[in-house]
Amino acid sequence: MVEVVLGIDAAWTDTNPSGVALAVREHSEWQLIALEPSYSAFLDTQEELGNPLPRPLIERSKEISGEEPDLVMVDMPLSLDRITGRRAADNAVSRVYGARKASTHTPSTVRPGQISDVMRSGFADIHYNLRTVHSEGRLVETYPHPALIELLGEAERLPYKFERKNRYWPNLTPPERKARLREIWMRVLDGLSDQIKGVKTQLSLPETTAQNKEWKAFEDKLDAIICVLVGIAILDDRARPYGDDRAAIWLPEPR
Repeated sequence: MVEVVLGIDAAWTDTNPSGVALAVREHSEWQLIALEPSYSAFLDTQEELGNPLPRPLIERSKEISGEEPDLVMVDMPLSLDRITGRRAADNAVSRVYGARKASTHTPSTVRPGQISDVMRSGFADIHYNLRTVHSEGRLVETYPHPALIELLGEAERLPYKFERKNRYWPNLTPPERKARLREIWMRVLDGLSDQIKGVKTQLSLPETTAQNKEWKAFEDKLDAIICVLVGIAILDDRARPYGDDRAAIWLPEPR
């Protein structure tokens, strides 16, 4: 039996790219088979795509893997209701992980706003309904920061975001910050490689001289892999929801 998980590190605006990862399990072993820094790259098109395109994403996943995804995992607030502010799901995760520096961001009508609505309704149109606390939908929200804590058994949130490196290490020089970030990323890759094959084949660390967009693309792809691993945890009954019957953030079971 083949199982497939699609992971999307969805941008909250239509001007930023979204990382996409695809993994397959055959004979009890998971393999990362596709990893791209944007919808355009995953769909193999030159057209700039900001908003998610659910049907083409599913069709492309089937083209690559041979099967439609069992789950679509998304790093973005999703809800059966219009999102206007913090949800029960956001508050539930923050209560559990706030002390470990992994509270949720506060969504609004602008960010992610319409992008979230388009994604949820678009996937629902092709029978990928939103999974909540009490429903078994195939579209699932997750959040990489606390997910990574559980996947790697960390005490608190890891400082792995490229755009926050100046805040992480204000006393270091720019080259030193990049070097420190590469060390964190290498540690993360080592940990994730123990859980799914193909991580280091699909995702190479950027050189310290690489342009900023290459660093951000690495981060987006890394988050997409984390999304996939949460989906794997769900399929293996090793995950739990935080939220209610309107929206839920799914994370691996605490170790």
